[in-house]
Amino acid sequence: AYTKPAPPEVQRLWHPDTAELDLRGLFAVYVDDDHTARDALALLLAEWGCRCVVASNLAAAYLHLHRPGEAEPVARLALRLAPALHDARYNLARALEGLGRRYEAAVEYRNVLAQRPDYAPAREALRALGGS
Repeated sequence: AYTKPAPPEVQRLWHPDTAELDLRGLFAVYVDDDHTARDALALLLAEWGCRCVVASNLAAAYLHLHRPGEAEPVARLALRLAPALHDARYNLARALEGLGRRYEAAVEYRNVLAQRPDYAPAREALRALGGS
């Protein structure tokens, strides 16, 4: 069987004498819709010395990384696949706001609240935009 050697950037992390990986100082992004798995891995990565972003979906991960331009199309795709998904609509609103498109963001925050009137993050974001 043929095995391909690990790339040099991975090989430098491996310590053959201890059979351990040194992950200190690395940055990781972990996306999982299972909050228990997210929380557990975030703790484990922190214990290993990694900096990390954990998110429930890709658009949220991009938003955590301050990349609203990448978050917008991902959130729009999620909405096309599941129009009733309030998290996707909220992510779209946050992306639009991050891109400076405040009017469009306010419309989407209102759409979130039409679906989920009790969704405090959308209500607070809309209030911050001046749209109560």
